[in-house]
Amino acid sequence: LREGIPIGESGPSGLPTVPWGMQAILEYFKQHYGNPPIIIYENGYATVNIESLPLSDALNDQPKVNYLHSYLESLLSAI
Repeated sequence: LREGIPIGESGPSGLPTVPWGMQAILEYFKQHYGNPPIIIYENGYATVNIESLPLSDALNDQPKVNYLHSYLESLLSAI
């Protein structure tokens, strides 16, 4: 939340999805630190009780696909 207003859509864990935040921090490092090499080891999507889902539902996880797609788009824009 920023001043009581959500900064992004919440995932199942309640954590906000903010792909523009990744883009902003990468662009900041690029501008202020001479575009250093950066390795992103993890950027996961928390799920709740996925073990209880049938395999077909667990594999057809459109919210997770949307999450990864939006973050990869922001990453590409920052490059």
